[in-house]
Amino acid sequence: MTSDQRAATAPGRAGRLLPAAVVTAATLVFGSVSLIYPYGRDHGIYAWLAWAVRSGRVMYRDLFMGMAPLTVLVHALAQFFGRSMVVLRVVDLAWTLVTALLFFALVRRVSGRAWPSAAAGALYAFCYYQFGFWDTAQVDGFLNLPVVAALLVALPAFDSAARRRWFAAGCLLGVAFLFKYPAGVFLPGLAAFAFYRWSKARGVFGPGWLVAGFFLPVAVFLLVLTASGALGAYFEPVFRRALSYPALAHLGEGPFGRFLRMFAEYLRRPASAVPLVLGGTGLAAGLVRFARRKAGKVGRGSSSFSRLLVLSSAWLFLALVQVYAQGRFFPYHFLTLLPPLAVAAVAGLAPPQGPGCRTAVRAVSYLLLAVLAVGVVSVTPYRRSFADLARVAAGPATLADYWHLPRQGTQDFRLSEQLQVADYLRARTTPEARVLVWGADPLINYLARRRGVTRFGYHHPLVSAWGWNELRREFIAALAADPPAVIVVAGHDATPLVTGHELDSREALVAFTPLRALVVRDYELEARIARFAVLRRADSDRTPPALPPDRLETNLAEARAAIGGMNPASYRAVLWPGAPLP
Repeated sequence: MTSDQRAATAPGRAGRLLPAAVVTAATLVFGSVSLIYPYGRDHGIYAWLAWAVRSGRVMYRDLFMGMAPLTVLVHALAQFFGRSMVVLRVVDLAWTLVTALLFFALVRRVSGRAWPSAAAGALYAFCYYQFGFWDTAQVDGFLNLPVVAALLVALPAFDSAARRRWFAAGCLLGVAFLFKYPAGVFLPGLAAFAFYRWSKARGVFGPGWLVAGFFLPVAVFLLVLTASGALGAYFEPVFRRALSYPALAHLGEGPFGRFLRMFAEYLRRPASAVPLVLGGTGLAAGLVRFARRKAGKVGRGSSSFSRLLVLSSAWLFLALVQVYAQGRFFPYHFLTLLPPLAVAAVAGLAPPQGPGCRTAVRAVSYLLLAVLAVGVVSVTPYRRSFADLARVAAGPATLADYWHLPRQGTQDFRLSEQLQVADYLRARTTPEARVLVWGADPLINYLARRRGVTRFGYHHPLVSAWGWNELRREFIAALAADPPAVIVVAGHDATPLVTGHELDSREALVAFTPLRALVVRDYELEARIARFAVLRRADSDRTPPALPPDRLETNLAEARAAIGGMNPASYRAVLWPGAPLP
């Protein structure tokens, strides 16, 4: 190629790169608000697990885990660059950027149009970062990347794919499955499409290669578990917990009631409004456009958006099945709906093209889109998010100030309290001291850099309705063999959607007779920090403050009586009143 030819083709390359640059810029702008986000409870659990794995402990064998493994490895990757909570947000931003770019490439491959595809990628990032600190950097956001990549590999322009494409797509779906098991619903969905393509062009048996690819990462994972002696510990909670956990809050509702609850939970959250409105409007407009094209009233240029309509509808159906299978309906569970809703929005709202579309029609379409964009931005939480970012970046407020705000938490979780307890432990225990946090807050161990005693970083498997007695006996045996120097007991943290009952951690301790006996015999109250009680072993190096000798036993007995008959609503007093503050 001559220099003149290269010069002539250079603008074309720039034109191809510009839409991707817009997606990148939009994702970085929208995602910048997350760089100051703190951890939520789930992040703390994953951070503690990742820290333990990086310290040499084996997942499942040395750490109780009822979840799939890959999110722990993402946190371990983040910790490789530092322990700050900011590092995870940087990793999440990079992850979301890659997802948005792959999503842009997928929509462009299917539609053949660059700028609407760029709008889809930017819209995905825009909707994702409307969710706050609790719901971003979560499993369901992470698994969007392998799902999008699988579709990009397997559906190039909706043509039949070669063996290697189906196999690679299956591997990527296997990776998504190892982020969260319900993501496996995408395998039969894509296999059905593969079978359809194969039945029309018999050259390649797509479904077989797709399934083979899916089981490759799963098989590798199981082989690693076998080699590390963790296979039995992995399967034990899967069959005990995975089948009962999703149904805890929906007993007696029936399948249809659970279906209605899913939509009710989605609709009641402000962050869900924008993708729902845009995606729903896009689906409706896309159906109208599709019908008009069939009637010959719209030019052939809209056929690519008919393919987008099919893609978004099938994808949205599978994502809804995945959410329904989980049964929890927490906000971040709905993150898997964002890509198909963004596709639907583009399929229906992007200005049409082709010989049957007049310039005036396209101009009106662009004007309506501009008005819609202004309206959408005005109702999102970005104004406050960017204001928070500006205050931290400019200096009037520090990250610590922002993390200690009351809104950084929920009814049963306050990050500021976790930070206070971690500071207390660092100041009053040695780095070698073992600390048991009785609750769902191993973030305290992670922030204080104090190791636990057992493989249970959080007490859900010990106190939940889906738990089992062998785990409780294992836990008590581990405490007896190596008693912790300090026990931190949480309070006012009941999570019935997770545990299946309304006991908070203090009440659960009272109801757990062996643990209660151990605490009464060997520990004394040292301090109360917000909703946490810090108990010190009586024979440890630091002598706790003098307290009436019968106070702990008396309060435990009263609490035990108060929660008799499993009526925790009658017990809301602090378990150890009058203790000295740190």
